Amino acid sequence: MSARPLIRSLASLTIAAWMVSAAAVAQTLPAPRLNNEQKKRAQALSTLVDEIVANKHSAPADVVLTWHGAYVAADRGLVYVPYTINIDGKFTGTPVAMYLRVLTKDAQPASYDASKATTMRTYTGQMSDRLQIDTKDMRNGNVSATGLVAEDILFFELPKDGRLNRGLWLPPGEYNIFLAMQEKAQKDPPRSVVLKQSIAVPNLSDGFAMSSVILADSLSPAPAASKNQSQLDDPFSIGGTRIVPTASSRLPRAGELTAVFFLYNPAAGNAGKPDVLAEYSFFERVGAGAVPFRQSPPQAFNAETLPATFDLAAKQQIMGGLAVPLSAFPVGEYQLEVKATDKVTKQTISRTVDFSVFGQ
Repeated sequence: MSARPLIRSLASLTIAAWMVSAAAVAQTLPAPRLNNEQKKRAQALSTLVDEIVANKHSAPADVVLTWHGAYVAADRGLVYVPYTINIDGKFTGTPVAMYLRVLTKDAQPASYDASKATTMRTYTGQMSDRLQIDTKDMRNGNVSATGLVAEDILFFELPKDGRLNRGLWLPPGEYNIFLAMQEKAQKDPPRSVVLKQSIAVPNLSDGFAMSSVILADSLSPAPAASKNQSQLDDPFSIGGTRIVPTASSRLPRAGELTAVFFLYNPAAGNAGKPDVLAEYSFFERVGAGAVPFRQSPPQAFNAETLPATFDLAAKQQIMGGLAVPLSAFPVGEYQLEVKATDKVTKQTISRTVDFSVFGQ
């Protein structure tokens, strides 16, 4: 089975530049201002999450939310978590309010302290009249993973495709995310939903490492960000490339699978360049197990294939991937395994992503 490689010029793109610019923008943008109505709506959602965390009642589910996230290395030992929320259902009153709270896996209800919260939009005191830039922003590396890790508040119009893209910065570890949405009240009670999502954030800073494998509808060069733009305005623009993630892992047989990933911290080999081999294996899901299905040609990232300007000392990272027509895949359930080997250190790391194929 042939595979069309996606590396070309993408292999030389640096995620380090994105790390720096994202942190700089976060520190210089003015804090968002919440009007009185927004403060009341945010407080109502925060109280609702309090009650869910404390198991006072079950989470409302007037619409259905589905979480799809990825893990990408960021600065200061943090991990950037771009995510998509698929909204299945109808909110009639807009703008919709979103409140997100990240807690460590073992956090207790009493762990929550709004005065110690840090947010992805760099503002604190969102539940009071005191709004200011948060000097303890997670991206500055100044906030440790205590019981409460982060909060986020957003007011948005419903996306036409029902997909909301957003992002988080977190230290490696295990977390529970509580994401609440509520429509603008036009009746009593307004439609509401709370999603609880558990995640395990890997350590991507120590040794040879790989990001999540992201399934994409398309890849394109990301436009230059303006001085008033935050990373969260376009959360899947990473390392100079705009990734449009697939709406789901269910893919049409008439299309193709496009997968992209990043490699971090390879050792220097010949001419100071990495010497990494990426291998692609497909498995078919059969019952509770998986059997080998096919392999795609491996890709080498080394002094012969990388641009002469590729510089490990500048913390440039490798972006790799493949695009595979799905016409050769019978309808069914599959898994793609990407295995990368640092041939200098003999270290190997792998990531998998599940997908299904439908249609004729």
